[in-house]
Amino acid sequence: MRTDLCKMIYYDELVGFPKERGMDIAKMVQEDIEARAQLGEKKYGGRLTIGSRNNMISPLQNAYEEALDLAMYLKQQIEEDKI
Repeated sequence: MRTDLCKMIYYDELVGFPKERGMDIAKMVQEDIEARAQLGEKKYGGRLTIGSRNNMISPLQNAYEEALDLAMYLKQQIEEDKI
């Protein structure tokens, strides 16, 4: 069993994973965005707004660091798929 299963189950409960063909991808992305906004409200006490800072790092630096994390997760999955 993969170690990230608990995170996947939590995410599944948060936004759900459709299992049928023909689902509207844009709608799914909108639901994911709303779920993330709600998570941010709980974690930081409010939604992300112009001029808001949840920490002292700029939004561009935050996005760059998130992109690095994404690259790491993608590479991990690519390598795990080879096993």
